Amino acid sequence: MDLFSQAFLLRLIFKWGSSLKTRTSSPKVLPGAPVFSCLANDSTPSKEQLGRIFEATVGNRLCESFAQVYYWREGNFELDFVVEHEGLTYGIEVKSAAQKSASLTAFRANFKHAKTCMIDMSNYLDFEKDPVTFLSEMSI
Repeated sequence: MDLFSQAFLLRLIFKWGSSLKTRTSSPKVLPGAPVFSCLANDSTPSKEQLGRIFEATVGNRLCESFAQVYYWREGNFELDFVVEHEGLTYGIEVKSAAQKSASLTAFRANFKHAKTCMIDMSNYLDFEKDPVTFLSEMSI
């Protein structure tokens, strides 16, 4: 996986709070070019596949913009991305359609100092233009 990562074919996102040296959890794997996941399939992607492609697209943009990008999981809750930037922590949930997120609520409850936001199709273009400004303005 390290070779594929070095060739920019995929990105490895490690669990937030875990030691990178011990790698206690499996990394989240993002395809470097999410659209390629559709090429092997002749049919139209399902909603689930489109959701994964959207999440990978957001994750890749975060990795381009920030040095420290992770994911968070505790019990049944998983937050798609956690970004550490300039002393602040941002919890980010990615959804292809605007909806409530129990994982985002659980993250807020556990980490009151962290800012959180949801990225969906309605605000993606604002995020894409300038991820740093988007997180600082859209996070609560």
